[in-house]
Amino acid sequence: MRKYLSFALAAVTAVGISGWGALGANAATTYTAAQVAQHNTASDCWLIISGQVYDVTNFIPIHPGGNAIVPYCGTDATAIFDSIHGSTGTAANLLPTYLIGSLATALTAPSNLTGTPAQTSVTLNWVASTGGISPITYTVMRGGASVGTTMATTFDDTGLTASTTYAYIVQATDSATPTPSVASSSQISVTTLAGSSGGGTPTSTVALTAPSDLTGTSTQTTIVLSWVGSTGGVSPITYTIVRDGAPVGTTTATTFASTGLTASTTYTFVVKATDSATSTPNVASSSQISVTTLAGSGGGSGNENENENENENEGGSDDGGHIATSTNPTGGNGGHEHGDDGHGNGGGQTGGSGSDDGGHTSGSGSSSGGHGTRSDD
Repeated sequence: MRKYLSFALAAVTAVGISGWGALGANAATTYTAAQVAQHNTASDCWLIISGQVYDVTNFIPIHPGGNAIVPYCGTDATAIFDSIHGSTGTAANLLPTYLIGSLATALTAPSNLTGTPAQTSVTLNWVASTGGISPITYTVMRGGASVGTTMATTFDDTGLTASTTYAYIVQATDSATPTPSVASSSQISVTTLAGSSGGGTPTSTVALTAPSDLTGTSTQTTIVLSWVGSTGGVSPITYTIVRDGAPVGTTTATTFASTGLTASTTYTFVVKATDSATSTPNVASSSQISVTTLAGSGGGSGNENENENENENEGGSDDGGHIATSTNPTGGNGGHEHGDDGHGNGGGQTGGSGSDDGGHTSGSGSSSGGHGTRSDD
């Protein structure tokens, strides 16, 4: 073998290497041992020598030893080459002529896989694989099923459920053909958070507190409730107002007006806080209070009557007496006033009369005449 290779390399030196020089232009390409093994015939012969890949197919026909090289096609021939030629000398100097690329090292698995959880997502990070044939593609496996691929070393897994544990593996695949190399990371488990506020950032994982200091301020038909808001839980918090055991409204504020009530009636109230935890919302209720609406409003023990007719008569009473007036552009009988001790009549458009404790006043006026009279009872 030594004689054959030495002779061949000397011959190449003497006659030149026209037709082989173009192979050196591909020296930046990387090949796996599996790829080299596919070129294992005299008509397609690749060799691995000291981590480099050489295509010696065109050398075999001029090799003085004929097919002596063929048994080494598709293999790592470093040992046999070094045993005959060593790492220096004519043969070593001529090897770059046949260089087509370098031998890829074994593909390593992604390492240091970590996961940062939010309420509905997990952000994964890892250290990139080495070796293999570039580029490397990473497949993210959740619970044994693929959820996405990337060429980066980070991945956001979204659409998850809060307070749930997920198992992850990242699988690296190189670009070797026809059989890519595959290497998988170790498995990790990540549990999503119980709650979040805007953008998936957790706000609280402590227990939801009940609304406190519930008070009610009443009118005749309305009770306005106020309370101190709940803390903890998962925001936002919604408050349900329960009146006499039945819900009557919800709010995210800490005040609520319960309307349409009956005067002089007592109502009971409880305010129930509910957080926004997605799996099972937390609930906390305030203490119960009772609030009575007011009796009503209005002055005195008398009554008021109002009646309008074609003659525009108007009458009313207040505190033991009443006043009646009328207007008529043509005069006629006016209104009248009765006091406790006396009464008077007034007629016409401007006529009127009144009495107070036995006294009396009368007057009359009319656009066309009228009269006023008084009498003591």
